[in-house]
Amino acid sequence: MFNKACSQVRESIYGVIGSSQVNAKRVSCTNATAFMIAPGVLCTAAHFIHVENNRSKPIHTSFEAIRAPDIGQKMETAKLIAEESNRDIALLRIDSPHSNI
Repeated sequence: MFNKACSQVRESIYGVIGSSQVNAKRVSCTNATAFMIAPGVLCTAAHFIHVENNRSKPIHTSFEAIRAPDIGQKMETAKLIAEESNRDIALLRIDSPHSNI
């Protein structure tokens, strides 16, 4: 039973990357895990969406996500929906998710 649950949960686990051009020579990237909580909606840590994982710095300008079973495939573009910094939660949206799980 646990094994089946784990394989189903894996379908909803995502790796996410946030990136921003800091200056002409430097791009800042951070990564995190996210979970699909509704079709196309990912929940992740709010500190991740900021440059250098620092809430006092700007929010990254672009986000990409990849579902755990799809590692090695093309990443999906994600957009920030909302941030709740007090609870360290951020929501991202994938416009054309490869899965609804």
